Amino acid sequence: MASATGLSSHDSSVLLRLFDPELTPNQPLAAATSPSPAISTILSPSGNEVLPYEPTLEPSLLKSLEEVEKTAIRLSEQALATPSPLEKLYEAKKLLDGLVHSHPTYASARNNRAQLSRLILTELAKSNTPLDSRRSIILELKLDLDTAITSLTPPSTSTAQPSEKALKILSNAHTQRGTLYFLASESPADYWEEMSEEQWNAEKEKLADLAHKDFTMGSKLGNELAKEMSVRTNPYAKLCGSMLKGVMKAEIDAYYGK
Repeated sequence: MASATGLSSHDSSVLLRLFDPELTPNQPLAAATSPSPAISTILSPSGNEVLPYEPTLEPSLLKSLEEVEKTAIRLSEQALATPSPLEKLYEAKKLLDGLVHSHPTYASARNNRAQLSRLILTELAKSNTPLDSRRSIILELKLDLDTAITSLTPPSTSTAQPSEKALKILSNAHTQRGTLYFLASESPADYWEEMSEEQWNAEKEKLADLAHKDFTMGSKLGNELAKEMSVRTNPYAKLCGSMLKGVMKAEIDAYYGK
């Protein structure tokens, strides 16, 4: 993350790429979430029917909701370009709070609010805000992603497949939840809960495993960031890395007669 002088354009782009790419203005990262031609078969292998995107919302209403989301994302972009982004981030989040309150299963708003919450948590962690003050945001973030994923994932008995837009949001939601689990496994005091070192040692492997599973699904659904993180969090790759370090250390010790 960047210093208090503001985020670099690269950092901002990385953080912003998990918003709905179709709603993000002036954002060249839509290709970061591009399902392959056969990607729909991952969730529903035999399906020919395509599920309508947000079937309970009238097209005119959906368009107005998306306009609110675009405004929230623009505010977020403006916030990340300033030395003190929290005020504008909270302003943007308030817009999405209203959408979620009135349309609780609207997955795009849930995904976008979760991303805003992550940006807020990052800023709060940098300012050493006590975890108790951040805990409600963490719980809301997790609920948003769980709800978005549940809303867009077809039942196991369904032969229909999600729309391309639904798949993009689903891939982002899995990637975001994987990111939350990953951050929690690396720094539980900032992104999960206070715990002793003994508790953390027992819990971090579970969190890392959950992160890898979400990154793997996000990767299968076309998210480039998830592809990178799926490799990074692969438990077998990590084990091989640890073994290689052990072998190298043994050889170095033998060379120097230790």
